[in-house]
Amino acid sequence: MSYHNRTPFQSFGEFIQHNRKKLRLSQTALALMLEIDRAHLSRIECGIKQLNAEKLEPLSRIFKLKLAEVQREFYSDLIVSEILRNNCPESVLETARAKVKYLKAIHK
Repeated sequence: MSYHNRTPFQSFGEFIQHNRKKLRLSQTALALMLEIDRAHLSRIECGIKQLNAEKLEPLSRIFKLKLAEVQREFYSDLIVSEILRNNCPESVLETARAKVKYLKAIHK
């Protein structure tokens, strides 16, 4: 299913939990695979803690997803958190998109 044809996950933790359950993995099993504590994984799934970005590649392999999809969910969650925490207008996203496009163009 295309990303644009589904409801986005409310948090990166929800994304992890959904994919973990889809594979019928326990928190303990996934935590062992990621080499993190099960309690830490639980807090990540609940949105209390953030997964270390170094675990994105192993997570994509475990879930058999493209790294770009896992990164999209992870980094969009971070961006949303910052926007909400700082009470920024949504227009910040459009400005950021324009900046990314510009910076990619000049660094080709």
